[in-house]
Amino acid sequence: MNNDGKKYLLITIVGVILIICAIVTIFFIYKNRMQTATAEGEGSTQYVSILEDGSKENTSEKLKKDRKFDGLDITNIQLTEKAGITQLTAIIANHSKKVKEECTATITLIDYNGNELTQMKIYVKELQPSESTRLNAKATLDYVNAYDFTIKKD
Repeated sequence: MNNDGKKYLLITIVGVILIICAIVTIFFIYKNRMQTATAEGEGSTQYVSILEDGSKENTSEKLKKDRKFDGLDITNIQLTEKAGITQLTAIIANHSKKVKEECTATITLIDYNGNELTQMKIYVKELQPSESTRLNAKATLDYVNAYDFTIKKD
């Protein structure tokens, strides 16, 4: 073989080796990313069930637990997500013998480790004794996997 043929053969072999190395590297990077995404996906559905209509509902017993807020009872708590909108609904009832004045409050959704996920502002109307109203707070993005929430008067 002449020198030009040897150079062409050497360049071809080096090129094939580089292509094989690039393919193997891309394969391992892709495989690692898929494993990470799968692990994150499994963790992000710990407190979530998928409903028939494709929406998601939170299943955390801690989040659904009845609670008190400024002398009011909060019951029937549900956290759902549909089309990228997270919605917290509940019933707020005044079981005291006093009128509860209107107020605003901040609901903070938290994860299992106590980290804040998001905050939602709500308005609670004036409630007469034995009166109840619906709590309805929304946030854009999917926070349905929250573990719990806090509520504080503003």
